[in-house]
Amino acid sequence: MRTIFLSFLLFFSSGLFAQIDKCPDAKEDCGSFQLFIKAAQAAASGNQPKYDEAITQYNAARVCCPSATATIDSLIIVVFKMIEKQRDVALKAEKRAVNAEKKAKASLEKANKLISYFDFTPTRTRAWAYQNGKFAVIDKNGDRRTPFIYDDPDTFQTNGYALARKGKFQLLIDSAGNPSIEYESLFPANNGWYKAKKGKNYSLVDYSGRQLPGLDWYESIDNFSSGLAAVRKDNTFGFIDSNGKLAIPFQYSSAVEFQGDVAWARDPKKGWGLINRQGAFIIEPEYSTAKFILPGISYANIKGMFGVIDTSGQYVLKPEYDDIRSFNDGMASVIQDGKFGYINAKGELVISPRFLSASNFSKGFAIVTLDSIRQFINRNGTLLFSRKFEEAYNFKNGLAAVKEKKEDKWGFIDTSGVFRIPPQFDFVESFSNGVAWIKLDKKKWGLIDTTGKVISETTFDEHRVRNFYDYPLYNYDYNNDYDITTELPSENLFAVRKDTFWGFVGIDGKIKIPLIFKEVADFQNGFAAVQQNGKWGFVDKNNKMAIQPIYTSVNSFSE
Repeated sequence: MRTIFLSFLLFFSSGLFAQIDKCPDAKEDCGSFQLFIKAAQAAASGNQPKYDEAITQYNAARVCCPSATATIDSLIIVVFKMIEKQRDVALKAEKRAVNAEKKAKASLEKANKLISYFDFTPTRTRAWAYQNGKFAVIDKNGDRRTPFIYDDPDTFQTNGYALARKGKFQLLIDSAGNPSIEYESLFPANNGWYKAKKGKNYSLVDYSGRQLPGLDWYESIDNFSSGLAAVRKDNTFGFIDSNGKLAIPFQYSSAVEFQGDVAWARDPKKGWGLINRQGAFIIEPEYSTAKFILPGISYANIKGMFGVIDTSGQYVLKPEYDDIRSFNDGMASVIQDGKFGYINAKGELVISPRFLSASNFSKGFAIVTLDSIRQFINRNGTLLFSRKFEEAYNFKNGLAAVKEKKEDKWGFIDTSGVFRIPPQFDFVESFSNGVAWIKLDKKKWGLIDTTGKVISETTFDEHRVRNFYDYPLYNYDYNNDYDITTELPSENLFAVRKDTFWGFVGIDGKIKIPLIFKEVADFQNGFAAVQQNGKWGFVDKNNKMAIQPIYTSVNSFSE
């Protein structure tokens, strides 16, 4: 069933979602608030927004930070208000569109279906209906299983249950419409149960909302890992098993998730050490910070310096470093006295610190700065190529964008250091799927293939910024350089602008949809919203006007 969702309006409402990025009361933050908010924002954007996931993540953020409840509630309800607004827009459009009556009725029908059948799927037999600001459970026949009394619902999950709010409380609804016990907040735990909040404490409940037998109420409950979860009571941490039984008594001032049979925990008086599943320290608690970086090894900080240790407590890398970065392509950069080197996946130093900056490894190469010059190295730390670069991006599609110091232009080298595309461009993006955007005269954009041939029929003033940013180069002062990689667009059609008009060009560089629109949105499921003469409609990927531009505002299509 095709329904009209709200991604286009949300595209222009992105500022709303960005208004909260941290818990107003830091003391309440469960430690994952920013992760929940970012996950919600990511789910509500992109080519195929997942609004049910966005709502779930916002609900999780609300539980994590109660002081943000009012703001988060407003972010959730805006989605549903937009749905209702879409229906009103379609009704008004139907009255105006005398010359396009059939298309207006079709649009109205789509909007009405969304209001009546919110988020059915082939395997999901229950959904939420929306009426006068409240929700009810319906089946695929449209029959109501509950009254219209609920707020902020999540979609029905594969377990047959959905979360919703009723007044100030949250509860679970089963497929028959039966409610569970109500709590201030509920959200899924990662062991199949639900985490419930009552007052300032949390516990685990089953689908009916009943607390697991013998389980207490805790100040916090972390995710389960290797069958155990850290819990906090009276500001002291212990661990429970997946049935809610206390497996390791409360004795630590902090603790993190288990990896296999070990976890890092903090002794209140000494520091961080590694414990086993019985809670005994197998590595003395003497570290100021510690964290798993790969299975079997951790970085640990003692007296302000970082090293790498294994699960037996033996140093793989002595604590002589200012910082250790994340692993990528089997390597991680380390910093010592302001110089960068690299360790391998075993934690062993394989490239001694001697560079002023260093990128992540990618496909066996990394970019480093030596004497203010950018150069490429391999996994042995060998400097590659005789050329010296002022700027350089990581290899993509076998080519790396570079700018030599003697030149003021960008070109592309291959993995042997030979220029396959000579320096000639004012700005470039890295290749993806065999094409890259380049700037020819500091103003105009064109599309090239891996031979450097400009394949676009003409040049453009702007192309839709749907790129992702790589941050390959870390400097000791933590100012990161980045490169930009061209992302393959939906339907293989880039939105482009020339003068004041927009259209679409294919990855072969040919104009597929003429530049005749004042504004366009990206394609989603075969259709793109376009604006002409102040009104919005939809064009399909074959340049056919599927819905004439007769609406004041529209949403993008989504399955």
